[in-house]
Amino acid sequence: MRYYDLHIWFPHKSTGVNDAFKGIWKKGEDWRIVHPQKPSLRFSSFVNQKTEGAGFEAGGTPGTGIYDPGALDIHFEIDEVDVTTASKSVITIRGIDIKTIGQASNLQGAQIRLLAGTSTPPHHIYNGQKRKWGLILEGTVFSSFGTWEETEMSLQLYVTPYTTGKSFQFLTHARKGLELKYLIYREIARNFPNCTIEMNVKKNPLLPEAMQGSYSKFDEFVHFVKDTWKQLTNEFILITSRGRIIYVADQSASQEPLEIKFTELIGQPSWNGSKEISFICPVRSDIKVTDIVTLPSFSSSHNNSPGTNAWGSIKLPKDPVPLPKDRSLFSGQFMITDLHHLGQFRSEKGLQWVTSYKAVPTASHPDKDSKQAKK
Repeated sequence: MRYYDLHIWFPHKSTGVNDAFKGIWKKGEDWRIVHPQKPSLRFSSFVNQKTEGAGFEAGGTPGTGIYDPGALDIHFEIDEVDVTTASKSVITIRGIDIKTIGQASNLQGAQIRLLAGTSTPPHHIYNGQKRKWGLILEGTVFSSFGTWEETEMSLQLYVTPYTTGKSFQFLTHARKGLELKYLIYREIARNFPNCTIEMNVKKNPLLPEAMQGSYSKFDEFVHFVKDTWKQLTNEFILITSRGRIIYVADQSASQEPLEIKFTELIGQPSWNGSKEISFICPVRSDIKVTDIVTLPSFSSSHNNSPGTNAWGSIKLPKDPVPLPKDRSLFSGQFMITDLHHLGQFRSEKGLQWVTSYKAVPTASHPDKDSKQAKK
């Protein structure tokens, strides 16, 4: 069962910057909680009973709410990539009323939060496996507009993460012998005091000489970090964010891998370059960039002879090549390097509610030149 829950908070011009998740920031003061805020707009596939008065209101989760068969149609395309890679996040809500479409011009600067995924159906269609749902996007609306075609009205939102579109001051003032990972943590923490930093870095390179410099953009600073890390370790490092959490991981990062079952895949994983693979799952929020996943291993206990129901075939000029239909062609551990959420809530096609992943074997690293060539 598909699930989404979209929260939108209007910017409060009279009190400064609207921080819906930590209260309101008043001019001249530090960030602090003033009072919790209820979303200005909320669209969800689930409803809750109103706390005051009769009726229902948008909200709830697959575990606590009631599924709404009349939920509005939502379309989204959301990229989660390394900070240095261009990305886009677009959300369209279709079927809104005339009052909501009139708010389109007021949404620039609004804060947005989208939860989505696939919940466990009532009859456990997915073999009793609970699908993962949760936060897939949190950021600021930099552009919004409404459209009215015949009798249908829709609202389109373009969203940027908190880490982009702003001017910062990343300083690379450092002495010889300083730990590079300390410099990374220091500057990210200083420029994003309201964000949590999760570092999964195994290598500990030291700066070979003193350096001094500054960067006004986060992606520029990350470019410096990636180039320096590559020179010192001959390995890559990834820096990405989701909501108020910034993740840093290097090629040697170690963590408990997330297991992906064969029944959670749509189609087979495939090569996406000489050192990269891609695979598709129904929309899920539990896997992020820098995570390590395990694809299911090929079981020798299955009947591996061609002609059984577990095999298909590709017809080549010579003999057919048997391919398994009940197990993954790839196995082992891979690090997620980027992902893309695609959703059309009302579409009957399974491929219109998916998350596609790109990953590299944990013993390899992304081939930057081949990725650019593919683009």
